[in-house]
Amino acid sequence: MGEVVARVAHEMRNPLCAMTSVVQILGLELKLSPQHGQLMDSYMAESKRLNNLVGELLDCTRELQVEKKKVDLCSIIDMATQINEPYLAEKNLRIFKSYAVEELFLMADSEKLEQVAINLVKNAIDASSYGEEITIILEADNTEAKLRVVDNGQGIPHGQLEKIFEIFYTTKKHGTGMGLAISRNIVEAHKGSLVACNNSEGGATFTMTLPLSGTVA
Repeated sequence: MGEVVARVAHEMRNPLCAMTSVVQILGLELKLSPQHGQLMDSYMAESKRLNNLVGELLDCTRELQVEKKKVDLCSIIDMATQINEPYLAEKNLRIFKSYAVEELFLMADSEKLEQVAINLVKNAIDASSYGEEITIILEADNTEAKLRVVDNGQGIPHGQLEKIFEIFYTTKKHGTGMGLAISRNIVEAHKGSLVACNNSEGGATFTMTLPLSGTVA
């Protein structure tokens, strides 16, 4: 199954890139009316979305290569919340952060961990109702770091706590079912774990655990 998906994704990417390039050139060389300009913008936006989807398909089916270097997990989480600011504002959501340390260094692939953090925060946003609060907790000891993203949504339906990490499985109306699968793949490539549980008071918590290398603070 994974091999077939990867082959289809590869076959889609080349013509998609070619089509997008042609449209970009036409947009630069032609004098378009405002109406046609809007159509061009819509096409480019959808092309970008489709290209991202193809990229996610490939991420789900191939063995991840991580390029580790010394990174600050606190900074990665801060960047992830900043990128999600427009979505937070749409639902008037608040973020409460609780960091056990001001800096938390580990050997990891910064770009890929940021992708995980962005996915976890966006997932909490999607699960939350208007005006709610999302809590982000970062803790560490001498051996590992734990990031918890806590929402106050409806929680995860019974029997689906593991299924939500399967590729193409989603409980969202417009979801692709790849974000959490990719996130777990990335975390496991770092020798860590990503799990979900329901909170007794409502909502859900996603916990990412990563091994530490070097000094914690």
